[in-house]
Amino acid sequence: GVCPNGMASLPHHFVSTPPVLGPGESVTYTTCELGGVDGNCQTFSADMMIGMCGWEYGTDASALTATQRQFGGQIGAQFSCGDTVTLSWSDAGDAGGTWTSSVEPATGNSAPSADFQEL
Repeated sequence: GVCPNGMASLPHHFVSTPPVLGPGESVTYTTCELGGVDGNCQTFSADMMIGMCGWEYGTDASALTATQRQFGGQIGAQFSCGDTVTLSWSDAGDAGGTWTSSVEPATGNSAPSADFQEL
């Protein structure tokens, strides 16, 4: 979801249909796809984040296990306004798997100074 005022403050905006990914698969978003009008980070504070407040995992879609681990990125470090963010999931590592990110900077934006990370 997009958190225009950071993960600790509402509002939070989530994709209407959360993605279902197999190991090694990824999903790509722009801030506007995630947050609609509030995804326009030019009109919100520098606290804006893109992140996951937790996710579910397992081998049976009808019997998934939830994790409360968080994964995200902060505007100005992990992405900039208008960038395209790709989040990839692997079932390796800790229970619940691990996430990685890649960012395609929008025209005129600098490359990210840090990767998205578990919070």
